Amino acid sequence: MNIDVIRIHFKDNYGDDRYTYKYLPFEYCCDNLKNFEHIEFNDEYDCHNPNDYCDEYDNTIPGFSICVEEPVPWEDMGQLCYYRIDYCPFCGQKININTVREEDKSADYSTMSTLRGLLKERYDNNDSKKESDELDKEIKELDRKINEMWSFGEYESEE
Repeated sequence: MNIDVIRIHFKDNYGDDRYTYKYLPFEYCCDNLKNFEHIEFNDEYDCHNPNDYCDEYDNTIPGFSICVEEPVPWEDMGQLCYYRIDYCPFCGQKININTVREEDKSADYSTMSTLRGLLKERYDNNDSKKESDELDKEIKELDRKINEMWSFGEYESEE
């Protein structure tokens, strides 16, 4: 089973390089893997070997992980632990994760961050309830887009 991912690069508000991964739509090797509730396709690090699935920038490369809640001593709750798998436990097919390209979204991120700052400033200095509500909606939409850029998920083309 081959899964193609795109590494997204952007500079944050402090000028630091940030990376995240987005995956292209893919076909599961079998329905058991797709439907098994304790196996997830994610970008969480492996609990046993956290650095084994990192790229050259120390970002976790996405992959399939077995998700287990392990008890924490002297606590009432558990901690989610992820254990990476390289083969499907049901059909035995190898899982290959391929980084097909890198996209630089620094300009998009900078534009959205600047626009958000300007909208927030207008919102803070506004007396109109109606205009404040509209500005709040715009700010929330920009926040959603910025969070979507930061987070792991399916790649959405800009077409």
